[in-house]
Amino acid sequence: MNSLAHWLRRSLQIGFPCYLLLIAVLCLHPKEETVPVGFHDKILHATAYGVGALIAMNGFVERRSTILILLFIWGVLMEIGQRFAPGRSFEYADMLANGIGIALGIGLFCACRQLSSRRLAHQNI
Repeated sequence: MNSLAHWLRRSLQIGFPCYLLLIAVLCLHPKEETVPVGFHDKILHATAYGVGALIAMNGFVERRSTILILLFIWGVLMEIGQRFAPGRSFEYADMLANGIGIALGIGLFCACRQLSSRRLAHQNI
């Protein structure tokens, strides 16, 4: 592995726990007032956990499935924590959105990797 790829992978490995901490702060920070956000909230959940999955897929080559399972568990723990945070609420739909986001992140990673492999194979012809 070249030094740039190694540096990038290491940066993602270090950045992943920081990203989880950011999710925790955003999920558990008390809200002043409860405003119904509806479907928009589910998109935010899916996006946040999709980005987390992309970071995990790129940063942890040897332990991808373990890290992705831990990411989903983290989302469940954040939902449980929201039950106790002022102005926040526990929702099963948010956990589902987290899981869908993780699946979409994995799918996007696999699609990009497939395209990259095809492009490299085509260039080597």
